[in-house]
Amino acid sequence: MFGTGLQYYPASVPQRQRELDRARALVAGSGVHTVELATGVTDPSWQAATQLVVAQLAEIGLTVQVRNVPPETYFSDVRKSATFHFSRTGTLPIPNWIATTQLSTVVDASFSKYTNPEIDRLYAGALADPDEGARTDAIGRAMTLVHDDVAAPIWGVSDWVVGAHADVRGLSGFRPNTFDWANFSRATLG
Repeated sequence: MFGTGLQYYPASVPQRQRELDRARALVAGSGVHTVELATGVTDPSWQAATQLVVAQLAEIGLTVQVRNVPPETYFSDVRKSATFHFSRTGTLPIPNWIATTQLSTVVDASFSKYTNPEIDRLYAGALADPDEGARTDAIGRAMTLVHDDVAAPIWGVSDWVVGAHADVRGLSGFRPNTFDWANFSRATLG
């Protein structure tokens, strides 16, 4: 599930473990032997990730046909035609990720097409509640529903490589995927 370690991520939600025997049995029972993976050079980490995913799927009996999609049209193309692809969240904090991918009002933007009115209700309540504890609880419960119900495997979450040249001033250290992270409005050179 997206967001492990970030603000509002529910610590009580366990990370899924690889279960090779179960995966092999599911693949064998499905009758599927080949899958297509849409990838490309949109993100510099995807080439190595593609190689690893292909190797891991081979372990459970799947052959992967890799389809390279041009970066200029990657996200619109995979939204239309891919069943298995790489994506990324960019700099979205968890509440923004929910708002742009999980609410019923944005189902057309969601790759899974999953909707749940309870997620909408929890999200609206979190936005309206000034109490940080209540907001954290509501967003955590929405994320737990996503974890339990959405069939969108997250293969991995990358570490952040964050740095700035020594001559850049006005930047402060913030956790990735928070509103102040990568905020260069006060940055100066020299």
